[in-house]
Amino acid sequence: EENGTKGNTDSTMKWCYAERAYMVWKAVEVCYDAVQKRHTSSSSSLKMYEPPRLDRDVYIELTNLYATAKRNPGWNTTGVERDTAERIQEIVTTMSDRYYAAGNLDLRPNVVLWNRVIGCWASSDHCEKSHRAASIVRSRLGGGGSGG
Repeated sequence: EENGTKGNTDSTMKWCYAERAYMVWKAVEVCYDAVQKRHTSSSSSLKMYEPPRLDRDVYIELTNLYATAKRNPGWNTTGVERDTAERIQEIVTTMSDRYYAAGNLDLRPNVVLWNRVIGCWASSDHCEKSHRAASIVRSRLGGGGSGG
């Protein structure tokens, strides 16, 4: 039983790390948006600083943290929790939006990231998991929707 408890503790710790990393990421995204808004406003003639930039590695590592973490290890032993799938999709969609807005190729989500999103939805405990995964596949194949 100690081995099972240790595994649960490690998984829970990974969830805590993922949540902390997510909070930092969200704060940087908010800062980026605020600086971009200031730079694009007509009242600002002086660009005092550049907005923070997150590169591909940050997004990949953040999705890795969530993909390997479980918030409630004893509760859901069959798959990914719905929060995890939603978070990973939010992260990759934000990355895609940044790519389209700035044209920065480093922010274009690759097939590995989209497959991670689809895989998390497919194995989640969400009642609409198959619909969500299929919707992403359709959008990635050019059947509508947004993304990179």
